[in-house]
Amino acid sequence: MVQYYPNNPKTILENDNETDNDDPPDPGWEVVERNRKERLQRNADHTKQELDTVLKRVDNVGQKTISFFYFLFYLKFFRL
Repeated sequence: MVQYYPNNPKTILENDNETDNDDPPDPGWEVVERNRKERLQRNADHTKQELDTVLKRVDNVGQKTISFFYFLFYLKFFRL
């Protein structure tokens, strides 16, 4: 695996006042940042999907439990 070490933007800004440091901004930094943001967004989307799935299961179990208690109440009320 290759690790990319971009230029530190803080040192670039600190050295911006000096005239001997005329290096252009690192083009790889934009690619790394874009990939990082896309990865975080994919992770957030996946987490949201998993949470929705779990909440649907919990809601389904809750509805079945409520239906069961209504059924028990019905049996007790009408003494079947």
